[in-house]
Amino acid sequence: ALSTPTTPAGQLRSLLETSLSTQRAIPLPGVHDALSAKLFAANPHVPCLFLSGFGVSASRLGQPDAGILTLSEMEDATRNVVSSVSNYNTPVMVDGDTGYGSIRRTVRGLASAGAAAITIEDQEFPK
Repeated sequence: ALSTPTTPAGQLRSLLETSLSTQRAIPLPGVHDALSAKLFAANPHVPCLFLSGFGVSASRLGQPDAGILTLSEMEDATRNVVSSVSNYNTPVMVDGDTGYGSIRRTVRGLASAGAAAITIEDQEFPK
């Protein structure tokens, strides 16, 4: 028998494997702060969340996602969101943008902040 994954990354991997085998989509609402994350995580039909770079940039800076947001700001937003949904056991996928100048540093920083998975874009600056 398979054991239940205990890490957020393990939970997300299990969700993705189930989605592939059943050919069913996973609801992945985009959130931008701790409150929006908590509101979605409280819904039992929402198994995971996506911390959107556009959402964080718009809510923190009042600007679109145009390369203005720093890695430190995204790490801080990740920590806040992950902490706010910890009681719901909801994994959070995080927008790693184009890697903020160093993909290795970005992945390490966002993973340390609690990201279960990180997306990296291949779009070059400017956006």
